[in-house]
Amino acid sequence: MSRSGWIGLLAGVTLCGGAAQASWVMLDDFDGHTPGTALGGPNWSPISTPDYPAEPLIATGGAATSEGTERAYMIYQNPDNLMLENKIRFTVEHGTYASQWVGGIVGYNDVTGKFIQVRLVSTSNTLGFTSVFFYNEDESPWAGMGESPATQFSTSPGIASMEVTIELLGETVTVSLDWEGDETPEFTTSRSGVPTAQLGNGIGIAAYMNSTNSDPAKRPRIDNAQGYVVPDPASTLLLLAGAGALSLGRRRRNRRGH
Repeated sequence: MSRSGWIGLLAGVTLCGGAAQASWVMLDDFDGHTPGTALGGPNWSPISTPDYPAEPLIATGGAATSEGTERAYMIYQNPDNLMLENKIRFTVEHGTYASQWVGGIVGYNDVTGKFIQVRLVSTSNTLGFTSVFFYNEDESPWAGMGESPATQFSTSPGIASMEVTIELLGETVTVSLDWEGDETPEFTTSRSGVPTAQLGNGIGIAAYMNSTNSDPAKRPRIDNAQGYVVPDPASTLLLLAGAGALSLGRRRRNRRGH
């Protein structure tokens, strides 16, 4: 192969490598939803749990929120067929009413209805989140967790807003919290023994407020929901094949030129 051919092949492989990198992508910034309306297709679908019927989250000023005392669980429907890992990232903001929670869902199985949820919770006298809870779909710790489902990360008055990242990897689920906005978590904790044989790959969000107050300012807010996309092997191979064909074509042209 000529020197220019090698350069072309290396450039193609480099391009493919860049295209094949896994990365976070925006799933929903909630800006396009009419305030006060229920979130739904094509991005979201409400799901029921063993104890509660399916209830939607509500759009509110470029974010998603709980309508009140109903526990709302929403699964991302992946309308673009992205190759999403079992990770979700979003920002949260506590409302001006105490006693509320927001959560992220990983491992949702649409056949069994099972999933893992990680909640950020405030108490009845704080206006910020103070603890993280690990639960399965019936709001209890899974068998094999081996420790308390709750960990406190802040004292009163709690953390009013932060970025939340939740990942299910193998039999361990991890949550990382960044409230300084520097892309470096100030708090990380995990729980193991996750019953992965009963789980799937669905991700989602959830919220609840212990009040039917209709004032949007009092409600918790979830914004900028992101998913972690892994490279599509077929697309990567196609790009590599294209790079190889480009290099072969250059080699043939070089031969004709001599």
